[in-house]
Amino acid sequence: MGIVYDAMNLTANGGTELMMRGLESRLPPNAFDGIVLSRSLEKLAEAPTGVKRIFWAHEVPATPQSDMVEYQHLAQQRWQHFDAMVCVSNWQMLEYARSFNFRWPDWQRTRVMLNAIDPIPAHEKPKDKIRLVYTSSPQRGLKILYDVFRDLADEHEDIELEVFSSFKLYKNPLENDRTFHELFEALEADPRVIYRGIATNSEVREALTRCHIFAYPCIWGETSCLSLIEAMSAGLLCVHPNNAALFETACGITNMYHYPPEHHKEVFYRELNNVIWQWKRGNVEHLGAQKAHADRVYSWEHRVPQWERLLSDIRDGRLL
Repeated sequence: MGIVYDAMNLTANGGTELMMRGLESRLPPNAFDGIVLSRSLEKLAEAPTGVKRIFWAHEVPATPQSDMVEYQHLAQQRWQHFDAMVCVSNWQMLEYARSFNFRWPDWQRTRVMLNAIDPIPAHEKPKDKIRLVYTSSPQRGLKILYDVFRDLADEHEDIELEVFSSFKLYKNPLENDRTFHELFEALEADPRVIYRGIATNSEVREALTRCHIFAYPCIWGETSCLSLIEAMSAGLLCVHPNNAALFETACGITNMYHYPPEHHKEVFYRELNNVIWQWKRGNVEHLGAQKAHADRVYSWEHRVPQWERLLSDIRDGRLL
């Protein structure tokens, strides 16, 4: 069977889609014998009788997606639609457990499988400027970052901001992009900002090798964060809140701060300024250990065998 995409993500190119296509391309075809894997319970319900159905959860149950028909299967305790549930972080799994009142049989069918990347090759950072980078969709904190960056750029003449952000990664993006039209125009007009808009993952990964600080004042409920993982692998100082699963993704080795929704901009200003000075003063000895840790914990080389064992256990009934 294999991975079945739903209509929402069939043509999209966000982090979830990178994970699904990445796994599909790395597993041998026989890994999915008798198994269908999808983020869509609706698609799983349509699978042929006799196959094992795996729900690969990527969203947070408290997002608007929870109003979709497929999430109502969970709310109504209709667990018979799948044989196993795979989450991308322990934080996400606990959110599902709390939201849908997991009982013991549900816990037995649930596993956590962390996301994965191809580690970014070791490299030397440029020394002409200190480059901050943002590599996520705009609603996750781009406005906060730009407001803070403008103030910091008045204090630090040697910083610039590179932004990869657009809803064009996703299906039917125009309405969402229009919401941020003024912000995009301001980024494009600012000489201290390099606004890239949409880019391929390979282009983003290349950009990380010339950047120094991953600036991510995230206000979104991240279930995991490929952008952060790649930044850690690329040897960037990473500054972000401990919101949602970011604290788990970061493994406690980044520049992380308490998430204060009512004073986020002020706190982020202070933390980002500290990180800029940290780079200027050369206090970056830990970045080698950060990269080594991210490359080991989040590498596809490490993750593919885990998936192969999990799929084999599910197919052979050893999961329960």
